[in-house]
Amino acid sequence: MVMDSSLERSRVAIIVAPNGARKTKQDHLNLPMSMDEMVAEAKACQRAGAAMIHLHTRDTAGNHSLEIKDNLEMYHAVKDALGDAMLVQLTTEAVGMYSPQQQIALIDAVKPEAASFALRELFLMNKAKIKARRFFIELLSKRY
Repeated sequence: MVMDSSLERSRVAIIVAPNGARKTKQDHLNLPMSMDEMVAEAKACQRAGAAMIHLHTRDTAGNHSLEIKDNLEMYHAVKDALGDAMLVQLTTEAVGMYSPQQQIALIDAVKPEAASFALRELFLMNKAKIKARRFFIELLSKRY
């Protein structure tokens, strides 16, 4: 996207990341961790003017999860609640628990409208670099 006018360049988009991968309710009692809490938080953020939400999904024990089932449920619950009012971005943060293959499989399965990637996590080994490169080329061609 090319921004030609000073008005276009001065526009601001608020992007929220309400929970992260590591924090728990011990860190902050109001941290959204469950699906219902995340949906409510996403709606509140949208009402406050946020344009995009960055999601970290938790499993039933409250741990960071890149499991496909967990993320399909969370992503669609939040997206269905927001509709087109807000972009929903899914994290691929490994947190030392997930492999590049699992990160890529997550995005292939969920097909979120936006995703974040830590390249240092995806490019752990030469084989992973080749696979990650192919993945990003495919991602660009599909434009989910």
